[in-house]
Amino acid sequence: MAVTTISAVLVALAASLLQPTRYTSTTEVLVPYHLPAGDDLAQQVLAQRSFDPNRAMQDEARIAASMPVLNEVRQRAGQSSSVSAKATKDADVLVISVWADSPELSQTGARVAADVYLHKHNDLIPKNTPPAEVLQPATLPAGPSEPAITRNLLLALLAGAALGVVLGYALDSHRRG
Repeated sequence: MAVTTISAVLVALAASLLQPTRYTSTTEVLVPYHLPAGDDLAQQVLAQRSFDPNRAMQDEARIAASMPVLNEVRQRAGQSSSVSAKATKDADVLVISVWADSPELSQTGARVAADVYLHKHNDLIPKNTPPAEVLQPATLPAGPSEPAITRNLLLALLAGAALGVVLGYALDSHRRG
């Protein structure tokens, strides 16, 4: 059992050390939603009833992580950068995250992603709607987000121990039978 556990931990350590180091920076953007307005009060009421703010925020998250945003981030923060965006449940806040090869590039990428998104969003909204704005600017990551060496080693320790128990049981059954 000890041999399989140690082997699994060593394999996980080697695999973790071979993974490229990645850094993540996030920024938060406030996206006030707007309801379609019309001259007719009945149209306004119908528009409010059919409006789903959670769905609207999911659409905004898709825009924030779209190819045009990603392409701009890659131009300014490196080709290996990646972008994700998620809507905060029951709030008008998007969390935009960028992964890059260095802390500085991830911070730059998160700023660029927010800027490109804000430009796209604010160009599309009606003039009487409050614009989206950055709530929490991107900060420099304190350390790498990947690889998660501690997590990988703990999982390997558990998997190695489980495999050792299974192999021990199988060998014992084979010897007795």
